[in-house]
Amino acid sequence: MTKQEFLLMQEQDLTTHQDREQLLPVLECMKEVLKAAPADAEIDAKKTVEGCFGQMRAEAQKKQKNQCYYMGPTEALKVVADYLDIKISTRVEKSKKISLEDYL
Repeated sequence: MTKQEFLLMQEQDLTTHQDREQLLPVLECMKEVLKAAPADAEIDAKKTVEGCFGQMRAEAQKKQKNQCYYMGPTEALKVVADYLDIKISTRVEKSKKISLEDYL
């Protein structure tokens, strides 16, 4: 199905989902990933927001320490893109190196 059809289906599924509030941020992340996808990108109809949330949870559990883990926005987008089989650029521009000479 097309990315627009996929997103519409996911939004409709969440309207009555018992964990709606927990899953809405995942849907927003999916929307961001799909913005970068080509207009004719095909999404597997078996993929769901709930399944993506499960994938994100599994990734976080692998990396947790002291029963805690923070998944930053870049990592979240990568997990969602991998789940949807969408290639996105996660390149982060390198910031200018700061030298002590800058302050002397």
